[in-house]
Amino acid sequence: MLAASFNKKPNKPIQEFIYPYNVGDLLRPTFFCPFDMERIGKLGDGGKWVCGMSRLEAQSHGPSSDANPDATLVVYSFGVEHDSSFEAALLARLNAEIWGFDYSVDGWADEVPPNSRAHFTKAAISATTDRQQSPPKLAVHDIMAANGHDFIHIMKMDIEGSEFEALEAFIAWAEEAGKKVLPVGQLLLELHLVTGDGRPSTVDALVKWSRGWRNLA
Repeated sequence: MLAASFNKKPNKPIQEFIYPYNVGDLLRPTFFCPFDMERIGKLGDGGKWVCGMSRLEAQSHGPSSDANPDATLVVYSFGVEHDSSFEAALLARLNAEIWGFDYSVDGWADEVPPNSRAHFTKAAISATTDRQQSPPKLAVHDIMAANGHDFIHIMKMDIEGSEFEALEAFIAWAEEAGKKVLPVGQLLLELHLVTGDGRPSTVDALVKWSRGWRNLA
């Protein structure tokens, strides 16, 4: 299949041959989940594996609506780009309310039409908040404070290399606040070998991040 594609379009960059798929589509997650595992959203960069989706549905059945009597599940989606199939599936199957953030696009992709349960902010996720910058930079704990949230049921983070500094700051905030665990039910995290500005992620950044993570375990 790939060979045929290369023969048809020999002058295209490699990203265009594999898009919208990636090597992750061929693999199953290796982390421990005591419940059912299900990939939510399309193949490619938009889909994510969720642990215990059936339990979430039993707790808070969709579709998402202000009139739905089930408990609202808070979802943060950091990194939207051009595929919102993950968020669309959560809105359809759970009574979720989603807050999305991405500095590179102006809103949700076509899968999520205007919806009172899906909020979008054009901003970058960072270690610290700087609202004077354009687009602004926002820290996770500051977003939670602004929204009045003390717990996030699902946090999806795909922010192209900035995840190390953002999570390190989030972990430091949790420790300073005296929290024994991060206030997150599930963290769906995509790791990158480069930082947000294109520089290689340093070993030091990974070590600091993993050390803080272990401290909260």
